[in-house]
Amino acid sequence: GGQHAQRLVSCSTDRTIRIWAPSEGRSVLLYPFFVEVQTIASPTWFTSVVVGTAQLQTDPPVIFAGDAKGALSIIKPHRADPTSKESSHHHTGQSRGGGLVKHNEATVERFKLHSLGIHSMIMIEQQNLVVTMGRDNCIRIFDVPGRSAFLTIQNT
Repeated sequence: GGQHAQRLVSCSTDRTIRIWAPSEGRSVLLYPFFVEVQTIASPTWFTSVVVGTAQLQTDPPVIFAGDAKGALSIIKPHRADPTSKESSHHHTGQSRGGGLVKHNEATVERFKLHSLGIHSMIMIEQQNLVVTMGRDNCIRIFDVPGRSAFLTIQNT
């Protein structure tokens, strides 16, 4: 709708997924400033990430990420503990925006869908589907509640 997003999610070549939230006190601006609120480190390189609007409203959001090895991961970050001093990642804990970045674990379900990496994804929220496009020239449709791919379209 017309509301500003409550969260942004990004993935990077440094093998992290980052969750961003609007900076306090800047909500009246035309372009709100987002600060990093959580970092999830991974042993794999995520190449695409998608989060539905329903998942963005949960704290923390459920994230669907495709990786360079052709797997789709469903990532449920554990709630960030603002009092925790522990870090599971090598960053200092300070974001560029000056806010504290919480590093913590996540529950991850991984599904191998493609023989090569996933380069893009979309989510069809009304049907609870994630569509993945892979470097193996396939499109796969993944049923989120059923936890399985049920349709493959091969580009020949």
